[in-house]
Amino acid sequence: MTKDYHLGYAYILTHEGRPCLFYPHFFGVTQYDSSDASHTVTAPAWLKESIAQLISIRKLYLGGVINVLSETGNPYPAENVKNLYIARRQGNGVKDGAIIVLNNHDTDIKSMWVTVNAAGFTDWSNQTLVNTLNTAERVTVQADGRVELSAPARSYSIWVKSSDLVTDN
Repeated sequence: MTKDYHLGYAYILTHEGRPCLFYPHFFGVTQYDSSDASHTVTAPAWLKESIAQLISIRKLYLGGVINVLSETGNPYPAENVKNLYIARRQGNGVKDGAIIVLNNHDTDIKSMWVTVNAAGFTDWSNQTLVNTLNTAERVTVQADGRVELSAPARSYSIWVKSSDLVTDN
């Protein structure tokens, strides 16, 4: 399947380790099946911009370890775990990290409540979070460290503290 390149890159570029990009995906090179040259695939033109944006987000906000909140953050409603993956990554020494939300549902925006304060991470209780991909979207972490986060169908969102938001990335 080739419809979810962007979800794969959102995971790869926001997580630990040295990410790798596939040249044809970034530069839109048509690939041919070695057994049948009539079968081709070309990544969509918008994918390059999406990858470049994720690289910028990685440089601006991310470093350190990651904690999968949809496994450890007391997710509610629990049935949304099958479609939502939510993880908090530590910061880079300048910014305080981000929360990544991946939604693989075919048609629906999905949301879930999770606890964002984990051991080894700064306390984000009572902080306002902003979706770096749509800065009009804001949520407030409750005093108990819980917050409801969402992502569009077959897409992702990346949340940072409003005080960390860089608007010219």
